Amino acid sequence: MGYLVHQYGKDDKLYPKNPKERAPVDNMLHFDLGALYQSFASYFYPKVFFNKEYDPEMELRVKDRLEILDTILSTNVYAAGSKMSIADLSIVCSLSVLPTFKYSLDPYPNVKKYVAKVKSELPFYDKVAKKGLEEFEAMVNPKKN
Repeated sequence: MGYLVHQYGKDDKLYPKNPKERAPVDNMLHFDLGALYQSFASYFYPKVFFNKEYDPEMELRVKDRLEILDTILSTNVYAAGSKMSIADLSIVCSLSVLPTFKYSLDPYPNVKKYVAKVKSELPFYDKVAKKGLEEFEAMVNPKKN
């Protein structure tokens, strides 16, 4: 994602070139990939791909990561501070799979508000994400005839 912004972006607003400004963005990108999304994959994917039961210990990891994000968003407008960044694009994409699993963000009001805010500020979100999310939904929750 960073490469695409550097290569094709008109400016560095989404991924600052200044290392001090970029550090919080990188931190949240790493949090998403290494903790948040990883917890979703560890909890949901064994059920989806291998028909295993949900592991309660893995659900605790999901809740923990969402609580961490909720705490961060209690003081930040966006994941990495006061400006939208590629970290927000990444995190909102990760969070967008949760409705497929009927997993509610209600216990995490800051996360819920953040997802709605970021989606509303991205005019291309529905166009870009809709088809992939629908295909994922069909794979996870196939209609039975």
